[in-house]
Amino acid sequence: MNAMVRSRAVAWYGVATLLGFATLGVMPSPASAAVTFVQQKTNNSSSASSLTVTFTTNQSTTAGNVLVVVGGSSTGALTGVSGAGVGTWTKATSSLTHTKVEIWYGAVDIATNTSTTPVTATASAAGAMYISVTEWNGLSLAIDQTAAQGGTTSPASPPSITTTNASSNDLVLFGVADSSGNTYGTPSGGTWTALSPQITTPVAQSVWYQIAAAGAFSPTVTETAHSWDAVITALKGCPTTVSDPTTVTANAQSTSAKVYWSTPNQVLILRNSSSTSTFTAPTTGTSYAVGAGGQLLGSATIVYNGAAGSFTQTTTDPVNPVTANTTYYYKVHTNCDLTYSAGVVVNVKPGSTLAQMLWSYATTATTLAAPGIDDNDVVVYDNLHRNAIQFAHVDGHPHLHFVKGDVMDYEASRRAIDKCNIVIHCAAIAGVYSVDRNAVRTMEVNMLGTHQVVKAALDVGVERFVEFSTSEVYGPFIHKGKEDDLTTIGPIGESRWIYAASKLASEHLSYAHYKEDGLPLAIVRPFNVYGPRQVGDGAIRGIVLQALQHAPITLYNDGTQIRAWCFVEDFVDGVLRCAERPEAIGQAFNLGNPQGTITNFELANMIIRLTNSTSTIVFKPHPGPEVDLRVPSIEKAATLLGFQPTVSLEAGISRTIPWYAEHMAGLLKA
Repeated sequence: MNAMVRSRAVAWYGVATLLGFATLGVMPSPASAAVTFVQQKTNNSSSASSLTVTFTTNQSTTAGNVLVVVGGSSTGALTGVSGAGVGTWTKATSSLTHTKVEIWYGAVDIATNTSTTPVTATASAAGAMYISVTEWNGLSLAIDQTAAQGGTTSPASPPSITTTNASSNDLVLFGVADSSGNTYGTPSGGTWTALSPQITTPVAQSVWYQIAAAGAFSPTVTETAHSWDAVITALKGCPTTVSDPTTVTANAQSTSAKVYWSTPNQVLILRNSSSTSTFTAPTTGTSYAVGAGGQLLGSATIVYNGAAGSFTQTTTDPVNPVTANTTYYYKVHTNCDLTYSAGVVVNVKPGSTLAQMLWSYATTATTLAAPGIDDNDVVVYDNLHRNAIQFAHVDGHPHLHFVKGDVMDYEASRRAIDKCNIVIHCAAIAGVYSVDRNAVRTMEVNMLGTHQVVKAALDVGVERFVEFSTSEVYGPFIHKGKEDDLTTIGPIGESRWIYAASKLASEHLSYAHYKEDGLPLAIVRPFNVYGPRQVGDGAIRGIVLQALQHAPITLYNDGTQIRAWCFVEDFVDGVLRCAERPEAIGQAFNLGNPQGTITNFELANMIIRLTNSTSTIVFKPHPGPEVDLRVPSIEKAATLLGFQPTVSLEAGISRTIPWYAEHMAGLLKA
């Protein structure tokens, strides 16, 4: 049976391993609630820097519903969307080549059930603006696939997307914009429903939709102005059973308590101040208010209802403040279309010193594996040199099989890959200090070991081979570097560049197999990935451990080196897109987060602040060549794969610190 990775998984970070995916059988995804269209409104202007849309047919939007904006500005990318009870608006995709069109979305998470606040889109300067706003029932905030492109010849079409929501409904939205006067006609490629009214001035913008299960979508429309932009996005429907957040983290400083969570949907957060207090479950179909003094659900206070990904309470909040040195118990429920999960409890104490502070890090039973392992049979092949998998807690999972072995052993690699459809090859010797101590072994494992795995994959006939390379191939200075930019490595004798040389050689070798032997190759170039369970060399790992001990934090040179940091959850999403999307074959992709750009000095100070540490910063000369600037361009991954990081640097570090606090004793002994 042919296999495919049908859903996003949370994978293990820092596992120097070879991962193989195959299916034991087709396992259905949870059935979804019905996705239904509620209403649509439009507005346009020949010259404006902001544009509003007020719902007038139904006087208000409904809590739990999802709003989608399709629109744009002739002056460039929209600078933001706000209003209508949506706490967090997110851009799904955009094409800004010609007329310009974007898709934004967000959930109505206001607590009073209704909102008459208009939707407002803003631009950087006055120009032609046009937006269509739709409201939908039964949608989650999970993007399945998205793509965009512009062109100058008819027909107009975005790149094809293949949705993966096998047994659940997706809402697939297709929008096109060009100069005024074009009516487009009916899209080809399936049964599309036009949203009405369509916008005809100052540009011609039309939007169509389908509500469908998994499949390929490649719509085209007749285009007469010959200067167009097109976007397509698939949003997943709500499952009938809503799962808890995959991770919930709580941490504190002396005057505040913070809760972070990982879910594509809204959450409802309840708070108790006693471990013996009970939490009453929220009722399906009911929305809950966060008001002065706090609405109660049983004995718990409702303190948050939204989708921001994090929530902070301070000692000076006018509503529901926290008190220093008091332990609070938070229960976080996922909310999709007002259907609530069972909830995850974390506790936290905003103590006045680090010793008094209570950290909490909670995961659901399937955090580290599902849905990827539950939908697929996963083989982990590793020599346990770093043994990062020890922290994953997946022992005994019925769909995970561990094989101890080395990538230098062709026969063992071949046996491990047998019957696998997808191979994710991240086995390597990495880390500046590890490479410096093991230069010969680094070249052998990273280049010759990859060759053994590639040969095994070709012999088995895998459907996809994802190879990990490195951002080091760009050399010591790269800003908004693109995949087709020149690669560079340092002089012979500088051990810093042995790793880059080995990875670049591996890229060329694997790409030659793609050209000559049909290897279904996708190459990943990671940019400064961090997060829980990282082992080995890592700047954030080292700084966090030093800060938690109140030890001096060591920075090299003057600390002005610049990096763009990417949270592991975002990175894994990009890797799995490389494993699933047909557009990835034969391509190399930068995977990182340009929004996480910061100097090492600023990074150290952020971690000191987030850990409430008394650490000082000391500087010393770097023992070898240093990378002064490393910031990726992810435009290619965004356009071809729909890759878009969502976790901010501060949120990611705040979700990372509790894990290191919990495991610090064992990590320091290693």
